[in-house]
Amino acid sequence: MNNISISGAIGVTFLKKESKKVMIFYDDHSNTNYCNYPYFIDEFFNDVRENMNNSIILLEEPLMENQENVVFLWNNIPHVIKSKNFYKKVTNQQTNEKLCRVFPIDIRLSLIDVSLEEYLPENTHTEMEMIEQVLSTISEEELIKIKEMLTLKNQSISDDNNKLYKNMIYSQDLKKKIIRYVLSKLNRENIDILNNIFSEQINKNNKMDNKNTQGDITIKDYFKYFLFLFDYGDIDKTKFRKDSNIYFIKNEAFDKNKNNILYIKVKQYFISFYNKFVKENENMKIEDFLKKYQDMNFNYKKGFPFLNDDEHNFINQFNRLHNIIMELYAIIIIDISNYNSIILYAGYYHSNNITYILKNYFNFIEEGYIGSVDNIDEEEDEENIKGCVRINKEIVLKYLEN
Repeated sequence: MNNISISGAIGVTFLKKESKKVMIFYDDHSNTNYCNYPYFIDEFFNDVRENMNNSIILLEEPLMENQENVVFLWNNIPHVIKSKNFYKKVTNQQTNEKLCRVFPIDIRLSLIDVSLEEYLPENTHTEMEMIEQVLSTISEEELIKIKEMLTLKNQSISDDNNKLYKNMIYSQDLKKKIIRYVLSKLNRENIDILNNIFSEQINKNNKMDNKNTQGDITIKDYFKYFLFLFDYGDIDKTKFRKDSNIYFIKNEAFDKNKNNILYIKVKQYFISFYNKFVKENENMKIEDFLKKYQDMNFNYKKGFPFLNDDEHNFINQFNRLHNIIMELYAIIIIDISNYNSIILYAGYYHSNNITYILKNYFNFIEEGYIGSVDNIDEEEDEENIKGCVRINKEIVLKYLEN
């Protein structure tokens, strides 16, 4: 039997509609409770890509070319890194081969210029937070060097120390413990040392944090791409980013699927949301608008069918709208694709929503599942859920082929 254990997913669902089959992997981005054997999900994707010409793979990767100013979350988690590296590798190969069978589905960064959270009044990073943010991206080996350096008194900053960040590699072992140790040693002298070492990256992060101070951004300006996407109201297109993919998303996906039942529901949801929260405040500066919502938080555990609860919570409703537009984009690809074998890999919140929508709005039948395929309750002990699914690769590949 060709049984394999795949690290990097907590569950998988098998869906079918006529001759089309969809295999949806659920990822808990922070879960490193992997299988005992080092076979990660990117390796499975690579096997599928090499052995199945009639399949496509959809990944929760951003649809954007210039990622220079993007600060990615979970960028020190092994399976997340491996998945990103797989995507980068096949993107380069596909460019040369001029044949695409791996596609990004995360269009959320195409809908906003800056994350909404960056405008919230309490979102100011202290020196300690900035250092912790950078420490989380570097390797265990480099962290050990920093730990040893901070144990020495009157340590001067050498050229070797300044090069620490530039040669970073990723690792996971003991990182959290070392970071906690380093942070516990951060007196004024040591903060100055690390500020010097990581000056380039901290300055970059500060530029991102300060981006919301550039210009007078109104709440209508912030929603310009949403308004354009759903043909709602007048939009000043001169304010669009030059590298924006919003025209491609609108023209090639949304405009060609305006009769799609989910498109209609999402557009109605957006108009209702906009009229309720934004319309009367269109010319208000976004920082002023958000002051009354700064104590609200988004609860990821509540996906479908809870779309319209917490109706007075702007943060909750905005994030659900933002997410469902991405999920709609993925579902449009699944629905219109000429490929009959489709693999999707996304965070469990999105995978749960997409599965629910395909079953309840697009007549897909669930043929089975493995592992954890429900939204995780934050009160549940997540350590009991393994980032590991066990399948029979031969049976799965034959299933997708037929």
